[in-house]
Amino acid sequence: MKKLILPYYAKFLVDAEYELKNIAAQNLRVIVKHLESDDIINKITPIIKSIVSDEHAYVRASLASSLLSLAPVLGKKNTNEHILGFFLTLLRDDSPEVRINIFKTFHELTQVLPARYS
Repeated sequence: MKKLILPYYAKFLVDAEYELKNIAAQNLRVIVKHLESDDIINKITPIIKSIVSDEHAYVRASLASSLLSLAPVLGKKNTNEHILGFFLTLLRDDSPEVRINIFKTFHELTQVLPARYS
């Protein structure tokens, strides 16, 4: 299934139409359940790098609402290396909707990266 879906999904994430990118970013949470961590790291995170700074706040907000769903799939080490930077960028976004959406999913990050201080 992943061989069928991944190439199309990757194309949707970089489509020139922001509406399609927006819907693809919203569905990241669903797609990652069908992918292995190597596919996410090698094929999805390079695309996410460009979406984090997309000119349309709607696309960034959709990404913010689903980005941290990658954390449980990738695990602690890969989340630190590949996702945390995107998370921090979205936290500093000018759009309140983007910042709100990233905070709404913060619990997914804390499942993988526990607090350093008790």
